[in-house]
Amino acid sequence: MPLRLLLLLAVLLAPSLVLAQAWTQDPGRVYLKITQGFASASERYDAAGEVVPYDPNTTGTPFRDRSLYLYGEVGLAERLTLFGTLPYKRLFVRDGGVTPEAEREAADLGSAALGLRIGLAEAVGLGERSALAANVGFGIPLGYRRNVAPAVGPGQVDLQAALAYGRSFWPRPAYAQAALGYRHRTAVFDLSRIVACPPAPPDDAPEVCVPMGGAEIAYSDEVLATLEAGYTLAGRLLVQALLDVVWSVDRPEEVETMLGLQPEAFPTRRVVRTGLGATLYLFDETGLSVQVFTAPYARNALRTAEVFVGVETKL
Repeated sequence: MPLRLLLLLAVLLAPSLVLAQAWTQDPGRVYLKITQGFASASERYDAAGEVVPYDPNTTGTPFRDRSLYLYGEVGLAERLTLFGTLPYKRLFVRDGGVTPEAEREAADLGSAALGLRIGLAEAVGLGERSALAANVGFGIPLGYRRNVAPAVGPGQVDLQAALAYGRSFWPRPAYAQAALGYRHRTAVFDLSRIVACPPAPPDDAPEVCVPMGGAEIAYSDEVLATLEAGYTLAGRLLVQALLDVVWSVDRPEEVETMLGLQPEAFPTRRVVRTGLGATLYLFDETGLSVQVFTAPYARNALRTAEVFVGVETKL
């Protein structure tokens, strides 16, 4: 099978909703990026924004996220791009409950998503330095178990749409783009499942199965926004300033659940993340990237710095 077709299939099987993208790929062009994420937390923000322990019954750093993400885009036609991400979630949580300091682990595919980006700049008469695109798609849970903790995702299908505008400042090697969108958290849980728990698992088992668990959580719809600006130095080093907002339509309420083992248990959240990024292009269209995010404003969220290290290429 030709390499280009293999890469295309990888993108088709790796969907996700990347919000702030205003430019479409040329027909037949493929962009791929694989990213390793790093996040650790010993504290979280409650519904009022106060910093509280992630789990008051543990010491040290009870939560670690070491997930891997495959992102891709492929140009299907003029002004039409398919895009997405496939996450492989790896979570490590120390349980301070029945067995103090027992570490639980989850390693599974998270929620994939599939999206289309539709270029609109020409239709509305924007100049060649401007880009405008509608991004639409849906999130798909990959059949993981809802009553097993730690959980690798919320478990339901999501719908999302966003409008993104971008501007190139050529001949200066700079750009900026912004997007505003909406995520509808549906009540469709049919693609995740509840499993039978084994009898009397050992206290130090790598995961916890809750026989009466797996309740469907009513997540709030969310308004989404991103802002991004970049400048290329010496033709090879792209530096970026980043802003990412997730804002629940419903006001954040205090979580009343076993959060220590369910890091996806925030039905309502409001988070503003700021970040810096850099990509060094070793070849014309292949580069190494790093991005660092922190949250100056958060309600119902982990208190952590997030680091993403990736390799990207365009074919």
